[in-house]
Amino acid sequence: MIKEIIMLSVVLLISVSVMGQKVELDKRAKNHYTDEQISKIPDVKREKMNFMYRESFIIPEEMQGKLSKDDIDVTPYHVFRKQSERQRVPLNIDEEQEFAPADRIIILLSQDEVDEAFAKIDKKYANQ
Repeated sequence: MIKEIIMLSVVLLISVSVMGQKVELDKRAKNHYTDEQISKIPDVKREKMNFMYRESFIIPEEMQGKLSKDDIDVTPYHVFRKQSERQRVPLNIDEEQEFAPADRIIILLSQDEVDEAFAKIDKKYANQ
């Protein structure tokens, strides 16, 4: 009986610990928010933000070894995302938000692909 109580206590403690943990926000996202704003962001939105910074773009094969996903802040490039097709974007944009010649390029996923990923994240949190 004591063993069962101890096991139940351990399981409950682990469950509470895991439930209380916040999803860690990507370091690039943190550059755009205050600590107070970050503390108020729900986990579902944190996961969506992390997707945007980590997975909403591709480094093309010809850029492999020249670029690292961890070094790219995709924020200024969202305006170039197309609804139904992927978009090649140079990593240098002038002040008018227009493409300038570049030797470094990323490929933005389409908005449809982003929306599909967001729907999966929403579904994950709907069951909690």
